[in-house]
Amino acid sequence: MLFDPTLNSGGSASQDVEMLNARRIKEKILQKNEMTAFLIRIDRETGRRGAEKDWALDASCQIEAQRNWSINNLRSDLR
Repeated sequence: MLFDPTLNSGGSASQDVEMLNARRIKEKILQKNEMTAFLIRIDRETGRRGAEKDWALDASCQIEAQRNWSINNLRSDLR
């Protein structure tokens, strides 16, 4: 997935990167065939995967992206 400038919601560049990373995390979860805390469903018409409670998956992915961003910043501060 490439950076989409239309995603800019008026926030900072770091917020845009976090949203992009959250989207990648969500795509990875939906593509894996592993057990997760989220019930994965497949749309019969389109064949696309999704979560039963999409809002909960989105929130979880945003939290994980924020955590990853914070860890990466901490690492760069220690160098």
